[in-house]
Amino acid sequence: MSGDATALTERVRGLRDAFDRSFAEPLRSAPARFEHLLAIRVAGEPYAVRLEEIAGLHAGWPVTAVPSPSPALLGIAGFRGSLVPVYDLSVLLGLTAPPTPRWIALSTGRTRVAFAFAGLDGHLQVAPDTLATEPGAATGGRRGRAVLGWAGSVWTVLCLPELVAAIRSRRPDAGPPMGADDNEE
Repeated sequence: MSGDATALTERVRGLRDAFDRSFAEPLRSAPARFEHLLAIRVAGEPYAVRLEEIAGLHAGWPVTAVPSPSPALLGIAGFRGSLVPVYDLSVLLGLTAPPTPRWIALSTGRTRVAFAFAGLDGHLQVAPDTLATEPGAATGGRRGRAVLGWAGSVWTVLCLPELVAAIRSRRPDAGPPMGADDNEE
């Protein structure tokens, strides 16, 4: 046998032995559960939203302006047969708003609210232990969470249910806001 054939035979034998040994080893623990986040841009700043808090994502969706004392309310839009209020995330977060947000994320839960933002960076899949509370991070009076990603980028993770609760608490009437869907949650 030539040197190449001998090396190949030894390599095959090593792979076979490793394969056989793998059945004798104890089972490894299940892989970690991942958090799935949507990386977005709000007034040029990096934010993220948990995918489990989003019922739908739409680009260029028509929004009809309505009179409102709230500068954050862009108007209403139709989603799956119901009218839903659309709020500008940049205004809700106290940031300088771009002229027209392109993207709209529809929240999950009993009270349907849509949030408009300017940019979509993509999907992030991170291990839960990479989410760390930032001591100084505050988002609209709420604690922010940061996720560390590639190239040292940091996104503040928004909690859509908290934003919906904040919007509801600002309403002067006690009834459910537009877009309430009593069949969910």
